[in-house]
Amino acid sequence: MAETSSRMEHAMRQHTEPMRPADARDGRGGPMSSPRPFVDFYTAHGISPVAQNISDLRRHFQIRDALYRHLGIPPRLIAGASVVEFGPGSGHNALFTQSLGPARYLLVDANPTGIARTRALLAEHRTGGAEPEIVASLIQEFRSEERFDLVLCEGVIPTQRNPADFLRHVAGFAAPGGVVVLTCMDSVSYLSELLRRLLALALTREDEPLQERVERLLPVFGPHLDSLRGMTRPHGDWIMDNLLQPFHGPLFSMAEAMEALRGAYSPHGSSPHFLADWRWHKTIHDEERLRTHEAALDAYAANVHSLLDHRQVFAPRAPEENRRLVELCDAICACVYAFADSRGRDQLEKVAELLEPLASEVGRFSPDLALALRQYLAVLRGYLQNGSVGGFQSFASLFGRGQQYLSFIREG
Repeated sequence: MAETSSRMEHAMRQHTEPMRPADARDGRGGPMSSPRPFVDFYTAHGISPVAQNISDLRRHFQIRDALYRHLGIPPRLIAGASVVEFGPGSGHNALFTQSLGPARYLLVDANPTGIARTRALLAEHRTGGAEPEIVASLIQEFRSEERFDLVLCEGVIPTQRNPADFLRHVAGFAAPGGVVVLTCMDSVSYLSELLRRLLALALTREDEPLQERVERLLPVFGPHLDSLRGMTRPHGDWIMDNLLQPFHGPLFSMAEAMEALRGAYSPHGSSPHFLADWRWHKTIHDEERLRTHEAALDAYAANVHSLLDHRQVFAPRAPEENRRLVELCDAICACVYAFADSRGRDQLEKVAELLEPLASEVGRFSPDLALALRQYLAVLRGYLQNGSVGGFQSFASLFGRGQQYLSFIREG
């Protein structure tokens, strides 16, 4: 099964590679400075579109507590530990980490608006532990000899120009035996957002003020977000961050993250949980430990289809069955990236052509999910015919497990 999983991931990477946009060229044919993912968009508009509703701070802390437990990190163990967080956004998640009393807490970010909001939020909700230190730096340019018990990097690595290298840089700040936490996205988990993004880009123009684009899209996608149980982000922030922000590099799956850290780091936990290991602990040592990666890759390949809909968990499938699903989702993802560059009608038509075979494949394990995809297809065809959108029906409430978390232990 591991060999099948490996072939599946090779196919995924083949589909992913063309999504990387070519570097811009100047008038003399030389490379121009490339836009920096996240930072340039946020800075240009003076935004940090990652706010969360923390009016009920206790509930917010319960959510974060549940995440840490999923990842195999009992929150009590952070007391007295050293922690570095890359890309803390506006600091909402940092509030919980700070409340656990780390002895050292370093935050690294390059967005001036995000840094200012993080400072203000942490000052307003001062809890125990060492006072956090904030370093204004691009993550990939950050250097330090210090190593940490816990390394956090949420919502940052996918769509970097080289996510694997970016991850290895971040993970390198973990001390031996320390834990690295990151987030991943792939074309399956992010499919529903990609399909919304396609229409959002079709309905707006890049030369329009950002807030005008947001206001135009709120009536279209606001009802979708209203249906999402547990939603804590302002709708406008979600639209900016997921539908309008330029993507400069590929998505980054859990399997690709595991491959990037193979050897020096061992998979530890995940959210959602999908890792299971039935080996006897007395047999797990030296080369046997390397099989942890293979078991995790096999589990991903057998369960990747359950990332399509956050409301459902499907029975595992053979990896070769899921390979076709991944290929179709990858192809749709490539079209969405291409449409962002060209705004070409041909890319919309290609997505329409891909949706029917995708719905047929999905129908093998979920007729309801297949119906939702066909209802989106009807909306897309309507837009191609008359330029309007509406009548999403059950697709409106379809959201995948868009962002997944993984934790790794750095080996000695």
